[in-house]
Amino acid sequence: MLHAIIGALIVRAVVSPRIVVRRLTGRQHVDRASSQDVLMDEQPTILVIDDDPAMQTVLEIALREAGYRVELASDGQEGIHKLMTLRPQLVICDIMMPQMDGVEAFQRMKDQLQEDGIPIFVITALSRKPWFADLEAEGAVIIQKPFDIEQVISLIKTMLS
Repeated sequence: MLHAIIGALIVRAVVSPRIVVRRLTGRQHVDRASSQDVLMDEQPTILVIDDDPAMQTVLEIALREAGYRVELASDGQEGIHKLMTLRPQLVICDIMMPQMDGVEAFQRMKDQLQEDGIPIFVITALSRKPWFADLEAEGAVIIQKPFDIEQVISLIKTMLS
């Protein structure tokens, strides 16, 4: 009986980031879908603000494979602008960028995001600076490059759980 009820419902299950299997009244159909289409409404969103296309790509691929929806911005100004319409569950922001650097972007977005409980990760290639402690005291999570992407994903999962 239960099997018949489930079979009559539309059930979506992710087989891989690019394949969605739908079970419709006992028949299976496989649809090719972009990773952006797969359960987008259910995926937590992460905003990545970084001017380095290679770093954007690494983070985007790793985060999507970990089950997150990813939005990209190339500098602090674009990131702040995206926050006007986007409600991410986490923000990852580089420090050294054109237009508006990550420190200024952090200062502009921290009150709004922290009020909503949204963590902000600040990534940097800089060696540890005394002012990093100030950012951490204000709620930033500092991640120094190079970093182990699996550890970053693990930290994100912990922060969002």
